[in-house]
Amino acid sequence: MPDEAEPAETPPGGEEIDEATAERFRRDLIARGEVVPENAELPPGATHDLDENGVLRRRRFSTY
Repeated sequence: MPDEAEPAETPPGGEEIDEATAERFRRDLIARGEVVPENAELPPGATHDLDENGVLRRRRFSTY
């Protein structure tokens, strides 16, 4: 039995996401209807909310 679990290593460059990639992800979520305004009730299929500053927050996972 190991004393402590070893932390997973981050792949090289995996910790940095450029702005273009983040913006594409945001636009794709909105286009698919997976984003609602902050504090709104989540309809079926929605997984994230978006605050007034444009910050996404995951509220649940999709199961398809």
